[in-house]
Amino acid sequence: MNDKTNPGVPSGPRVDEIILPDGVKADYEASGPHNSLVGIKRLNAFVGPNNSGKSRLLRELFATAQNLIVSSTAEHSVLIRSTIRNCIDLLPAFENQGDQLIQGLHTNLVSAPFGFHETTHHFAYYDKQKSEFSQIATKLARAAGAYRRHNPPTLDPGLLDNLSKYLYAVCQGIDELAKEGKPPFDSGRQQPPPEPRLRNAKYIYIPTLRGMRLSSENESHMHAYFDRTWNDYFKGKKKRPHSDVESIEKARTEYHGKTILTGLDLYEWLTNKLLGGLNDRALVREYQEFLSRTFFQGAPVALIPRREHDTVHIKVGNEKERPVEHLGDGLQQLIILTLPIFEHRNVPLFLFIEEPDLFLHPGYQRVFIDSVLADKKRELYVFATTHSSQFLDITVSRDDCSIFRCEKQICDEDGEEHDPKFTVRNTTFGDQSLLKHIGVRPSSVMFANCTIWVEGITDRLYFSRFVELVFKQRNLTYTENLHYAFVEYGGGNITHWSFLDDEGIDVERLCARLLLIADQDSKKDERHKKLAEKLSDRFVLLPVRESENLLTPKVITAIIRSYEKEDVKLNSFTQSDYKTAYIGKFIDNHVLVDKTKSKRYGKLQTCYADKSGTVKGKVEFCRRALEQVESIDDLSENARVIADKICNYIVQENA
Repeated sequence: MNDKTNPGVPSGPRVDEIILPDGVKADYEASGPHNSLVGIKRLNAFVGPNNSGKSRLLRELFATAQNLIVSSTAEHSVLIRSTIRNCIDLLPAFENQGDQLIQGLHTNLVSAPFGFHETTHHFAYYDKQKSEFSQIATKLARAAGAYRRHNPPTLDPGLLDNLSKYLYAVCQGIDELAKEGKPPFDSGRQQPPPEPRLRNAKYIYIPTLRGMRLSSENESHMHAYFDRTWNDYFKGKKKRPHSDVESIEKARTEYHGKTILTGLDLYEWLTNKLLGGLNDRALVREYQEFLSRTFFQGAPVALIPRREHDTVHIKVGNEKERPVEHLGDGLQQLIILTLPIFEHRNVPLFLFIEEPDLFLHPGYQRVFIDSVLADKKRELYVFATTHSSQFLDITVSRDDCSIFRCEKQICDEDGEEHDPKFTVRNTTFGDQSLLKHIGVRPSSVMFANCTIWVEGITDRLYFSRFVELVFKQRNLTYTENLHYAFVEYGGGNITHWSFLDDEGIDVERLCARLLLIADQDSKKDERHKKLAEKLSDRFVLLPVRESENLLTPKVITAIIRSYEKEDVKLNSFTQSDYKTAYIGKFIDNHVLVDKTKSKRYGKLQTCYADKSGTVKGKVEFCRRALEQVESIDDLSENARVIADKICNYIVQENA
């Protein structure tokens, strides 16, 4: 698809922050200073227990639609927002002295959403506020000079200078952003202003009340799910795009199957597309090809609207066509969830989904997630509520999704009735406490056809990526947590299993056949010998000390530079130099020219090594590594050999 002709492919910035809509702003506490959702990505999951405010927030975001106030990754937008936060952080230092210099500044800084805009508009000019910021900045700069003449100064002149510079930077950023909406001149004539980037964006909501089976032959029942959803959540909302629609008949015509999708209209949608123009028929064909690749191992798929039954039939390969309900609720859900992503692939799309994990096997949840994250160029924003630990799993393996933790605030019991209050926060990368937050307990239940046992979380993440790349090169479709799954056995805990202890936990009863991978450690030679005897070719001993040693010098160098930001001096090195070394200690002592210049140099006189010599902050180090491992060419020879063994095992166990 050509980027120049496809408005759905962003040629510039992406939305990365959304101010909470007015309908929930009073009851929800998000991130300051504008009470906003910070860190919007392609996939955004709202996670929390029941009655934690997830669904209400999701519906309000959808209902606000084109009136959402958003910001983006545009350079000056990022600059303005970060600078305003820096200004606010400095203000407490003026308490008791210098108050008159900043009088009213905090109010001015939060009086307008600087660096934000409505999705259908350009950035505003804010001339009045900009003028006030400029005047205060000038006053602060002059005061800094005066305080420098005090001996000793009663207020830090550097503090005044910094605040003055911040305010000037905000003014400059506002000017730069405002230029985006100014009409250009061509041959001396003023041209129409450029169209806002998100002017044609689509906003679609998929409720929990969804499915593709009619409750009866009564024609009005095809609207049953929509009617319930509309009357419960959206009818009569004021100051919303849908507010002028009151009659249910008009609401059905304008919104059912267009912005609120329940699945009951799929028969009509499919019929209209197949009887439509070339582009409509091409959309159906491409969607059928997606179903074929993703769910049916390349077997041809046909979606057939059978008029005599008023339902959709599906034909797969040489099998007889069958009604879609005969293929299970999970497949129906996937069609409902993924179809709008295809239908609106040529425009920016904001997709709001209630519980996308309903009826879905964990492997198919990952398939859905992969379909959302597949096209990195596309301007797609998916917001979902979920209780699924599968969605949480992506917090430690993906960098293009965000997990927002929703909680009900505990209020003082004063006997008075009150509206509940909620908090919503973007979680820390790899926050394992989220599992406890939604009531998930460690489980040994396996859903996949085979398992690969690894020592820890980073081993799982590395090998998951390596396997993904090998299967991609082989043009094979195997889905993690469906065809195979990784299990973390926790290093020394392996001795408690029946491989090494006849009295231990019976592995064969738990998960049938498995492949086990172990780090190289001379202290565990006897254990490795027993594992090899027990598992034969299903035991893989790494040819290096641990998983991090499988990374190439190029990847390790990129990781270091991602931490340091600045141009840190590094020695050249080869993979054989660190094959058996502790990688953290190796970086400190052999890669960094002067480790004391590193931003990570600490009290223990180390930068990348923990006390044992391995990498400190392994999960974050792994995340940065995976950002660099995007193709088969990014794998070392040893990593490729291990990945090939794992893939061969998966293919064999799924034959």
